[in-house]
Amino acid sequence: MDDVLKSIKQQNTYRNLTIAAATLSNLVAVPGQLHAISLGMVSCPTLTLYDNASGASGTILALIEAGATPGNYIYDTSFLVGLSAWVTQTGKVPIINISVR
Repeated sequence: MDDVLKSIKQQNTYRNLTIAAATLSNLVAVPGQLHAISLGMVSCPTLTLYDNASGASGTILALIEAGATPGNYIYDTSFLVGLSAWVTQTGKVPIINISVR
């Protein structure tokens, strides 16, 4: 039974960011692990992920510059407070998927 619970706890969840303006998204309000970021378009905005449950400050966990190559970026790094995303947008709707544990 413990192995089943451990397996369930290690499953990833995700959040999609699809806002066409500069914005802060509070993704997770508890400690966890940033598994991966998936970009689905060439014109993605700059994305900064912070170890913070409700702000664009604190330890930077990931920084992906505008125009980064689409694909999957694996991090597998822990955050201690929470996870917030700051998206600097120029009018195009991004296709960004953030996977956490």
